[in-house]
Amino acid sequence: MSAARPLSRPEDDVAPLCGINPNVLTALAALHLGRRSGAITIAGPTDRRVIHVVAGDMVWADSTHPDELLGNLLAGEGRLDPVLIDPIARASRERGWFFGDQLVADGLFTTEEVCLACERQAILRFSRAVEMPGVVRVVRRPLARIAMRRPIGAMVVSLFRRLSTQTAIDYLDAVAPRPTRAVDASMLEPLGLTAAEFRVARHLLRYQSYSAAFSNGGGADDLVARTAASLVALRLLA
Repeated sequence: MSAARPLSRPEDDVAPLCGINPNVLTALAALHLGRRSGAITIAGPTDRRVIHVVAGDMVWADSTHPDELLGNLLAGEGRLDPVLIDPIARASRERGWFFGDQLVADGLFTTEEVCLACERQAILRFSRAVEMPGVVRVVRRPLARIAMRRPIGAMVVSLFRRLSTQTAIDYLDAVAPRPTRAVDASMLEPLGLTAAEFRVARHLLRYQSYSAAFSNGGGADDLVARTAASLVALRLLA
């Protein structure tokens, strides 16, 4: 296995900004805008997580936190007897298989069910990676698996949808305006916006900064604040 090659210098450990690690968002935005590939590693005080990106799409996420292992997640959902986790894990290690492959071989889950569970697992790890403190580094490394394919931009939009309006506003207030590239409507397509979000995004981009859009549009409601925060995080809006 070849050694991981750095794509960026490590970013210093920072306290999460409004519950979000700004250095993780910076790394995600860079891979999204350039449709690049890489592994974003976040090394925290107790845990380590890795977001794997291929050509701007998230395909997998690793984590050292035991609660995020597939067996524990399925047990937490009430879909797997916790007593079975260790013997299934041992059998999968002996065969050199993934845990999910053993679940299918044992007839406990279908391939489709395991794929959906792995996608839920990756999304959970992504959310926790963005929220955790730690040193952030982007490297090239061999990819062990592809469990999903979802544009990084759509993942960031989904993240901000789950946050409160006040958190989105606090994030916007805390982030200093930054230069952005010229953006046209086609750059919004990979973000998975709803029709209402798309209309708001086009309105925001007309003013090129969220503060100008807010002053001309009568302030920020839930939809506007969350959409603006997503665009700012992805460096599509100053």
